[in-house]
Amino acid sequence: TLSLYHTDGIIKYIHQSNSIMMFGGMKIATIATHLTFGWILGSSNSNDNGGSSESDFFFPQARKMMESIMPPFPNGDNNNGDSGDNRKFVSSPIRDNFYQSSSYYASTFALITTTDESGETNIGPYQLAFPLEVCGPIKTLMLVSRPDANTIRNLKRTKKCSLNYIELPPSFAFDNELVDTIVNLGYPGQTTQEKMKDNNCFDLASSPTTSHDDIPQIISNAFQVYECTWLEDRNVAAALEPEPNRGPSEHMILRLDNILLQQQWKGNLEDDGGRIMPRLPITLGFRGGRKFWFARLQTPFFRLIPQNKGPKYEAIMYEANRMDPDVTFTKEACEQLLGIPSIFLRPALTGIIQQAKANDVSEIDIEFVLKINEERSAKT
Repeated sequence: TLSLYHTDGIIKYIHQSNSIMMFGGMKIATIATHLTFGWILGSSNSNDNGGSSESDFFFPQARKMMESIMPPFPNGDNNNGDSGDNRKFVSSPIRDNFYQSSSYYASTFALITTTDESGETNIGPYQLAFPLEVCGPIKTLMLVSRPDANTIRNLKRTKKCSLNYIELPPSFAFDNELVDTIVNLGYPGQTTQEKMKDNNCFDLASSPTTSHDDIPQIISNAFQVYECTWLEDRNVAAALEPEPNRGPSEHMILRLDNILLQQQWKGNLEDDGGRIMPRLPITLGFRGGRKFWFARLQTPFFRLIPQNKGPKYEAIMYEANRMDPDVTFTKEACEQLLGIPSIFLRPALTGIIQQAKANDVSEIDIEFVLKINEERSAKT
């Protein structure tokens, strides 16, 4: 059933493509077979060795077949060509919105919810919303936007927003209604009431963390939400090109107040940092004056870190200082833990953190680790 379902979706996807009109049923079936096997074999996403899987073979084979029937690039070469001038670097003019007008920049995006003057929730899709300060007592994100966007107006009034991240359905082809809704929500020049009439996919719900009027609703069918506050006193403009040379864009630093995760994804994070990854949609932005480009994330994979490079305590320190925001480990403390087998490291760190909190210790140093070892030895 799974094979037939995916194959059917793939064939429909191929037939609907604007680039491919009609071609032999045998080639469709062959491509669909490669994609289907690649999808099924790679869908578990649990290659613990981080190495190649069967999908690493099937997907490239399907890609080659697709490229063999795709029309050529305007210059007569395709993406894999090695011929002469087509592979040379040439200068591309640095235009406004260079990341989508002068180059290629792929990333995920956030659906940002804010509250307008009437109390209605506004949804705005944003590609340029990314981590800024990732360590320390305050974690922040940078949001870049048009100054006249509904999101910016609402943020300046309420200081609050929520960045909602969605997953794509577990099928090969995009959900057209979902993608069309995202595009419509990003269309400029509309009021919240006008644009939200096009919201056919996203259910809104109150935040589970607070009932304050200025806290916007969140998208209940998102898998992850960043709840944020605009740090009005952080003067970003001082670090940018002075007016009037600077283009029409707004730069806002958002303090990360809370991270909401669906329970399944919270549990996944706690399982060795994650064994699967969410099906995040990818965007390449608005291009050509009329097209929003999207892509599907293929099966994520990982590689284990090198075991023979750099000080080994750094790997322990990296893991230890990510486990609890209220407790940190010193370099010397982590060096003392080098003898712990990797399979037992996280449980050991959890136990040390629990004892630190029980003793009102916020920084775990070598003395504290030695004290714990002495107490454990005395009990055995």
